[in-house]
Amino acid sequence: MRVSIWEQWSGNHSSDFLVVGTFATPESATAALSILREYARQNPVGYADHVEVWDRLVFLWKGSTDYPPDGGIHDIMRLGGTVSMEESAYGTQISVVRAEITCRAPDTTVAITIYDAIKAYLTTSSILAPPIPAPLDERNAEDDDVTASGAVHIEGIQVSLNLYFDDISAGLPALVTYLAKNGCTAITYNITEARGRG
Repeated sequence: MRVSIWEQWSGNHSSDFLVVGTFATPESATAALSILREYARQNPVGYADHVEVWDRLVFLWKGSTDYPPDGGIHDIMRLGGTVSMEESAYGTQISVVRAEITCRAPDTTVAITIYDAIKAYLTTSSILAPPIPAPLDERNAEDDDVTASGAVHIEGIQVSLNLYFDDISAGLPALVTYLAKNGCTAITYNITEARGRG
């Protein structure tokens, strides 16, 4: 009699994850970045493929995997950040990271101009091109287009946006730069996680 025992692991690596850590200050995000990059270097399989920082945010990507980057999630929280996660599996968007942005335009004419430009983009375009410049995505230099969907509102000189970016690490900085170049002040943003497609 012959007995064979097989142990097999299988996975089709059909999930992608983006973890956004929000910290109290840009300095605390930058301090966390170096620690998170070291963790990623020490754990190349189960951690994150890319770790980047912008302002108060740290971005961790893990693509083509079967498991979320749990180590990164716990480390961000341990370092004092809050976590929002975007996940897609088998081509279905499970959760998205959204940005709620507010600013004060210098006057109502500028507020209306910003509103009209962003509203026109959101209703007619699928590429975050003018009015918002799209910087090259360093993770994919051949594809420098960043898409967004969502809503824009104005009340007096207050401009409010609730947006989903296909690449928040490129789209949010581009939008903040656009608003600042148009004279907006008191620019704030809040990152949230929502179920389903943006």
